[in-house]
Amino acid sequence: MTRKLRILSLLLVLPFLAQGQAPTFSKERGFYDNPFLLTLSSSLEGATIRYTINGTAPTPTTGFIYSEAIPVNTTSVVRAFAFNSSTTTPVMTHSYLFLDDVLKQPANIPGWPNNVYATNSVGGTATHDYEMDPQVVNNSAYSGMIKQGMTSIPTMSLVLDKNEFLDLYEGETTFQSSVEILYPDGSKEQFDTGLESHSHNRMKRALKLNIKSIIYTNLFKKALLNGEDAATSFTKTKIVLRAGNNRSWARGFNANRTCYTRDEWYRASQLAIL
Repeated sequence: MTRKLRILSLLLVLPFLAQGQAPTFSKERGFYDNPFLLTLSSSLEGATIRYTINGTAPTPTTGFIYSEAIPVNTTSVVRAFAFNSSTTTPVMTHSYLFLDDVLKQPANIPGWPNNVYATNSVGGTATHDYEMDPQVVNNSAYSGMIKQGMTSIPTMSLVLDKNEFLDLYEGETTFQSSVEILYPDGSKEQFDTGLESHSHNRMKRALKLNIKSIIYTNLFKKALLNGEDAATSFTKTKIVLRAGNNRSWARGFNANRTCYTRDEWYRASQLAIL
């Protein structure tokens, strides 16, 4: 009996040791205004650290071998893990957001498609782009408040391989994704889970977190309408990241069917009676 217990303890402890030896990042995930040098380190003896900056998860044979500080000059995602001949740590993901660059992100980005999507059922179409609307960003009525507004609500960074994201957006496959949440109070969290599309294929398509193993998040606890009683642990759960594309700029406007106020009233009322 004693021998069996010792083996069980070893099996239970090893994953926690690997987690604790995962790469440490010299800069926390979050919002930044100025460029910096990012250093990575690990307590794993004889470890090699590999990292990526394209959203893919590094492996023992893919990604850059870390040898010197990484310059971070604009919005970037760095994923890194450490390994030696006997141990592999989990992949750690950090998103660094430069809002000045986000506001100036171009409509067309090399290597990213500009697909055409239907906006209604009678032939209306629109082309997918990647910029924030210049009519808003450059409007003096809003330009001074945009950055403050973007940091006054939670920000979620979903990180995965670019090709997987394109397949996800167009299809029905579930892909593994890193999820980082930056809260207005300065707290931050990260977990890995499945990510899949939700509802029909349209511009501004909704996405869904497909949580199979247990995760811990304050996503609902910190939401304005849920309060202190909200759950913080989830397993075998799907959480829809609602895009609301049916009644938005992504679809043809229909004055008789648009129901922003009614929708919000129903949502708020449902929460109030829970």
